[in-house]
Amino acid sequence: MNGFFNVEPTTENRWRAIILFGRNTASFKFALGEALLSAGTASGDLIRLDGLALPYAKAICRHLQNAPKQITTSAGQFLKACVSWNEGMIDGEALRGVTV
Repeated sequence: MNGFFNVEPTTENRWRAIILFGRNTASFKFALGEALLSAGTASGDLIRLDGLALPYAKAICRHLQNAPKQITTSAGQFLKACVSWNEGMIDGEALRGVTV
C-alpha cells in the first residue's frame, strides 16, 4: 500500500487528512479548525460534540453572511438553521441542537 495512506494516526495527521482530502470549496473544514482552536483545551483533552457544536455552527453562520451559496444541491437542515440564526429566527440553543 502507498506510504502516503499508511500513516500513524496522530492528531496532526488526522487534521492533515481533513485539509488534504476535504474539498477545497468546503468551508466546513475551516469552521471546524476555528471551533477546535477556540476550544482552547490542552493536548489530549476530550472535546465533546455538544461543546464544539455552537462554535462550529457560528463559524459557518459568519461565513454564510459573506458567501450564502455553499453547495450546488439544495441546502440541508443544518445550513437552513444557520441562515435562520443569522436572521434572528432561532436562538443559540436551537442552533446547537440542529448542529449536534
